[in-house]
Amino acid sequence: MTGIYIRFNVSLLLLLPFLFPEDNSGVAAGRALRLPRRDALSRALKANSTLAASLDEPAAGAPPLPPPTLSPSGLRCEFKTVKRQKDKPNVPHNELFDNYTTVSYDVTKRYKSLHKLGRGVEGTVTLALDLATNTEVAIKKVVDIARNEHHVSEMLKEVMLYNAMIGLGGTVQLKRILPPLHPHNMTTLFMVMERMDGDMFHEKTTIRDMDLRIQKWLIYQALTAIQNMHAAGILHQDISATNIMVRSDCSVKLGDFGYTQVIPKLSPPEEFKDGEMTIPPQSNWVKDPAIDVWHMGKSILTMASGADRAYEPEDRDHLARAMLHEYGSPPGKVLAKLNPDVVKVISEAERSGEQLPTFSSIWPEVHPDLMGLVKRMLHWDLRQLPTAAELMMDPIFDEIIDLRGPRVADKKFIPFPWKIRKPFKDGKVFKALSLEIGIIDELLQDSDEAVLMNLIRDT
Repeated sequence: MTGIYIRFNVSLLLLLPFLFPEDNSGVAAGRALRLPRRDALSRALKANSTLAASLDEPAAGAPPLPPPTLSPSGLRCEFKTVKRQKDKPNVPHNELFDNYTTVSYDVTKRYKSLHKLGRGVEGTVTLALDLATNTEVAIKKVVDIARNEHHVSEMLKEVMLYNAMIGLGGTVQLKRILPPLHPHNMTTLFMVMERMDGDMFHEKTTIRDMDLRIQKWLIYQALTAIQNMHAAGILHQDISATNIMVRSDCSVKLGDFGYTQVIPKLSPPEEFKDGEMTIPPQSNWVKDPAIDVWHMGKSILTMASGADRAYEPEDRDHLARAMLHEYGSPPGKVLAKLNPDVVKVISEAERSGEQLPTFSSIWPEVHPDLMGLVKRMLHWDLRQLPTAAELMMDPIFDEIIDLRGPRVADKKFIPFPWKIRKPFKDGKVFKALSLEIGIIDELLQDSDEAVLMNLIRDT
């Protein structure tokens, strides 16, 4: 059903200039489309048993998965971030929503603003209470959208991606986009997101001191999320401990999809050009699922050691020497693709005959079980890396078999018009964005992820 909806959604966007005149509101247009609401969607799914059954099909070529077992219960992870946030002052409601000049008060009164969670280049993230569901949410406030058409196009790409990932297991979910007062001339966008308690980077010392079994459970969930994205034809492209979000019930989800890309079905991974590949590999240069796996391995070292030793130049040199010790000299074809600085480190190490560091000497805090997993994920040759699905079958996860719940269904490959700038020149991109917001509003209005998941389970 999701794949059908996405194809329908995309077709509408491509036909957008012909569907609506300039003075129509995209939000109103989206509602006028009368997309299936929860009751209609439920009937459609129940009427199509083949489609409902296909939701549980694994990705093509994926290894067999462990049988479903009981979901974890009573698991708690105490994170420092939650304790620090309790003392923050609340953000006034009118201040959060710009004195209701960019969004209607009638729309915002559903949310009680609490304290600020963070600030970034695009705007702020504020904790809020959804009074309709009595659950905490994170409201992402994106400001200055209209600074140029390229930025609006990037915002449209992000919104479409969140729409495509509704119900995709292991990803932070979009709950709603508040309809802007001026759809064709919006300056600020409010995205209501699933609330998470922290991330693996800022909680790295906390996670390092946790029981090994809990560490394995957190890693397993992150690998599941990566596998689900790859099965849907989506590459995260920015996997790091900062973007692996955690919650106090020990659940893990991937967030921050600013660099995310969609790959055509069955397309081969892109290759680095000669002299282009750094260590760690630059994930935004080529589209390759193996790069997500590589950066997941680096993230495990960060969170399991409680230290970040893979970003500074000196640390990267140590990492390259440790890889030289573990995997030997890179083969000629791979060596040609490596950045000259990396090649220089390798050449000097081999010429000097120095004693090379090991992974364990650089990250002594990491348990041998986890280090063994990491060594499978970091390699000179990206073609040697296992997939996320194959890593989920590693024997180190056998001891958490009782924590593995039923596997979240993989989505099918998503047909997606990723190069969206060309069709939307002359201001059309604003109309496309407002239409997309209207479609999401119609799909998610008065519902949340739990409602959607219950709907699928009922089928």
